[in-house]
Amino acid sequence: MSSTFVPDAAKPAIVPTAANRFFWEGAARNRLLVQRCDACGHFSHPAPVRCPVCLSLDLTPTKMSGQGTIFSFTIVRRAFHPGFAADLPYVVALVALAEQAGLHLITNIVGGPAEGPRIGMDVAVEFEPYGDFARPVFRPVASGVAT
Repeated sequence: MSSTFVPDAAKPAIVPTAANRFFWEGAARNRLLVQRCDACGHFSHPAPVRCPVCLSLDLTPTKMSGQGTIFSFTIVRRAFHPGFAADLPYVVALVALAEQAGLHLITNIVGGPAEGPRIGMDVAVEFEPYGDFARPVFRPVASGVAT
């Protein structure tokens, strides 16, 4: 199977599930929400059915600060879907959120210095409109201020 460049192809739509609807609806309101266990306080993403630490079913979507650091990243130079061809190259990263060790979000890094992203770089969330929702992306910060 060969891939063909399709100019102005539509990007895949966000299709929320019952488990992650709160995340996408929060993003549409410029809020980064992650499940927090009411019993032990553990944060989990992606959203679990029960807490992976204490197995409680009592989970609450909780607003995050939107601050984090780049844990890992890759620069995508070949579109996996024709709708993303115009965005090439782009950065996909695993961002460690500030609220809890081990709490990560797969996202895109936008803007930033010409030398590109680096592991440990401080980033802050922004929200880009995406169809009926928005998607959280992260921008490098310098001296506590987004660049």
